[in-house]
Amino acid sequence: MTSDGIIWTMKKRQSENADDTKQIVDDKKQIADDTKQIEDYTKQNYGMKTYGICGSPRVPIL
Repeated sequence: MTSDGIIWTMKKRQSENADDTKQIVDDKKQIADDTKQIEDYTKQNYGMKTYGICGSPRVPIL
């Protein structure tokens, strides 16, 4: 492999690493957003009580 080929390979790997790093950051942001949505949903429904009616699914009491 020539020195130009080695340099090209190194630049390609650096570019791929940068893309991977950006994807990881994007994934972490998405996980944080999902976690916040779950926390918000949990807070909204924390006080809801449920009960069963003769074989029906559990129905929330508002």
